[in-house]
Amino acid sequence: EVVAQNVIPSKVLDSPLASGNWGAQGANLVVSDKGANLNLDCGGGQISVPIMVSPNGEFDINGSFQNQGGAEPIGGFQVSTVHFHGVVKGNNLELSFSINGAGPEILSLTLGVTGKLLYCL
Repeated sequence: EVVAQNVIPSKVLDSPLASGNWGAQGANLVVSDKGANLNLDCGGGQISVPIMVSPNGEFDINGSFQNQGGAEPIGGFQVSTVHFHGVVKGNNLELSFSINGAGPEILSLTLGVTGKLLYCL
């Protein structure tokens, strides 16, 4: 006689994006267990929650972004809501984001690399 057993498949869980500096020319994404700061030549962004990567190597998360090129306007630089999409393959991260529906901007970043920034004046 064959007895059927209830088998509960194990769920593959998301894992955190590796902490450290993900960089390229003109871009640095500094990741911690609390989120990330994105520094670009003429702006920057922030993700204020942990970045969790799905088993297929992707993540989608909202954050903020602030353009910082040129003279500071009256009232300061505008902070915009931004959606980040990432694809992780080993030590490489393709990060894309759209600001206010424009774009997307696409960055190819590498873990352990610090990019040289040329800040806008």
